[in-house]
Amino acid sequence: MWLGLFGFIFTVTSLFITLIFTIDLIASGTVRILSTITPHYYCHNIPLRCTCEITCRIAMAKASFNKKRALFTSTLALELRKKLVKCYVWSIALYGAETWTLRAVDQKHLESFEMWCWRRMEKISLTDHVRNEEVLLRVKEQRNILHEIRKRKATWIGDICVETACYNGLLKERYKGG
Repeated sequence: MWLGLFGFIFTVTSLFITLIFTIDLIASGTVRILSTITPHYYCHNIPLRCTCEITCRIAMAKASFNKKRALFTSTLALELRKKLVKCYVWSIALYGAETWTLRAVDQKHLESFEMWCWRRMEKISLTDHVRNEEVLLRVKEQRNILHEIRKRKATWIGDICVETACYNGLLKERYKGG
């Protein structure tokens, strides 16, 4: 989202706020930042998409998984470990997913992250040459990270519609009473 304020342009995402002093629009649909202050990292060319945020979120979730690897790969029951992964890791990865615009590349990254979680949880290396379908059968799970994002988006849109309807109703009520 782009907001203009006092001659500056801000980009606001759920991860960070970037203050852009001067920008240069390129015909390919990207913005080249000429001078910026970015708290987390510096991107020379930022696409007008959510890919940057999605990859950051996935990296943060993988770091979280690796911190608690002993818990996720322990001898606990499979269902409990799956719930722990969805609670501790997916919540980090999907923070702010309601506002993401998902392209095919982003969907592929999210699905590969989901498979990475299940493979790590079951201690299956990529060199073991185990197909993704077999991994999903072992963890008794289906690919559902994209379904979870769609569900969150629908809930978020519903909340926005209800909030807007209530706000419009209050305005009408206020002006009707005079």
